[in-house]
Amino acid sequence: MLYQCINMKISIIIPTLNRPDDLRNCLTSVVKNTRKPDEVIIVEQGDIKKTKKVVKDFALPVSLHYFEQKSLTRARNFGFSKASGDIIVYVDDDVELADDYVQVAEQYFVNDKEKEVLGIVGRDEVFLSRPWRWYQYLRQALGVFFWRSTFGDVSRVLLSGQNVLRNYANCEQVVEWCLGVAVWRKEAFNNNHRYDERFIRWCFGEDVMFSFQLHRKKNNCLRYVSSLKYYHHESRVNRIHNSQATKMAIIYRYIFWKECVEQHKKWRAFPYVWSQVGFCIIEFMTYPRWQTVETLSEAYRYLYAKRSGILNGTEDFNAFILK
Repeated sequence: MLYQCINMKISIIIPTLNRPDDLRNCLTSVVKNTRKPDEVIIVEQGDIKKTKKVVKDFALPVSLHYFEQKSLTRARNFGFSKASGDIIVYVDDDVELADDYVQVAEQYFVNDKEKEVLGIVGRDEVFLSRPWRWYQYLRQALGVFFWRSTFGDVSRVLLSGQNVLRNYANCEQVVEWCLGVAVWRKEAFNNNHRYDERFIRWCFGEDVMFSFQLHRKKNNCLRYVSSLKYYHHESRVNRIHNSQATKMAIIYRYIFWKECVEQHKKWRAFPYVWSQVGFCIIEFMTYPRWQTVETLSEAYRYLYAKRSGILNGTEDFNAFILK
């Protein structure tokens, strides 16, 4: 494949939290890229001394920043505030990029001379390499029944507020949302469009909220590009506890549905509620213990009682999630 002479500045932003081994693997993949980035911005939210030891081993234009708040969304926004690129590449610290990832991303935006596309998302080779087992097919069937999934191959947002991830096709597709590991024109951040900082720690659904809002404003502005390949190893270091993750999924999903999907159409409450019934069933199938029932009950009672405060900003729902 022939590549044009290109004059675009590329910034890679890597938020991290006490994952030096994962970060080392990530930076190794960046070094191997055929097109080197113009700057690599690392935002450490934990022990920056260990991160400094990792960074010094790489011949990359790295700027390392300490960010005291443990929030992926705020770290991403902080990283963007330090970036000067025409193209913004967000990479999780537990991701390794294919050797041509940066080059493919750059060429895509160079070829898009009308600047129709604001963001592109690629193909996770780790996810595709995992064999499906019978219970995964059962989960998908339940997901479709409860308006949480589809049988199609396009990443979509459903009226229930659920986002369907289908980044495995062999051709380019228009999508309705992009994962956190994605590449953006800097214009995607115009009018102070940022990741929602109400979502903290490793978050849940912050990527769909950021990208789906762009999709609503400009249809066809998001694309899945099959040749844009990476490997997401899903590190277990510093993950939140299962009960916290469950409460986060319930509350953050409600915020997204209410602000981005419901749009004052009351009948859309039915697919939302029905999908939450499915969530409870699938959650209990995954964690069949009494604590799961207690967590679900506590989270939904809290959401029902505090829903107005959650939306207008007077309720500290993150304190409830993390307690």
